[in-house]
Amino acid sequence: MEKQEKLDFSIIIPAYNEAKNLPRLFASISHIDYPKEKLEIVVVDDASQDETLKLKKKYESIHFIQHKENRGRFATRKTGALTAKGKWILFLDARTIPFPDILKNISKLPYDIILGHSLPQEKETIFEILFRAIREKFFSRFYREKEGIILLTTENFDSYPKGTTLLCVRKEVFIKAYTVLDEKDFGKDSSDDTKVLRFLVGLGNMAICPTVRVISYGRNNFFQSALHLFLRGAKFFDYYGTREKKNFWLVLIIPVILGTMLITFLWAFPKIGLLLFGATWILLSFWLSGMQKRFLPIFLMLPIVTTLFYLGIIRGILLKIFATERK
Repeated sequence: MEKQEKLDFSIIIPAYNEAKNLPRLFASISHIDYPKEKLEIVVVDDASQDETLKLKKKYESIHFIQHKENRGRFATRKTGALTAKGKWILFLDARTIPFPDILKNISKLPYDIILGHSLPQEKETIFEILFRAIREKFFSRFYREKEGIILLTTENFDSYPKGTTLLCVRKEVFIKAYTVLDEKDFGKDSSDDTKVLRFLVGLGNMAICPTVRVISYGRNNFFQSALHLFLRGAKFFDYYGTREKKNFWLVLIIPVILGTMLITFLWAFPKIGLLLFGATWILLSFWLSGMQKRFLPIFLMLPIVTTLFYLGIIRGILLKIFATERK
């Protein structure tokens, strides 16, 4: 009990097949400017199929917990939270590098739930270039205000990008959320990160803070990135697939209408349809790029990313239909 009262932070790292990325994260955590006796590091291995558990022998000061079967991120974070001894729980993705001042800066903030800034690596992958361009367009409000603290409420929650790549929560607030939320409602295709944050915003004051920062590394493998994007489509639909959500019409309905019109033109008037498709592709690439050096990767990736994402959305729709029928 004495140890539990002394700890300020529990750094929880959910991990699934992250053996190659964890050593880099561990090294960066060792350089955090904060008394080491006041924090703990916990890796929750969600039944990885790589050599994640073998790292336990090399890093004896780090506490490893293993799920016997793969249960998803919601359950993995819950396991970490229930075992945490710190007053604060800091969740970090395995593919991140926290800045050395991260814990000192968090300690100065008066908020219950803190989201930080996830900065790109110096050389972004071709997927990350396009993703950042899309975020800059659809969350322009964030990029105008990001130099200051942004307070999130239930009213403006959908107006800003957010996620659990870097998430710090007072332990009692997080535990309260997880005693109410049911693990059965957060399957592998659930938008668990957004849904959990949406619930948390009603339990305490939540803020996006520019002094709380990590560098986030994307997936270097093209096919892994493509698969992740496809799976994200279903997760996106899980949260935004209702008319009440801000992005429902913008991302789901309008593109489907425009896409249907374009396919109709291609079928009925092949030459005109092809010209229309090419013009749309080029104009969208210019609109998203914002700068000349980003145009080519965005131009090359836009049809691939769009196709994968909307195939994922179709999968999400089918999953919801089948889930409804089973009920």
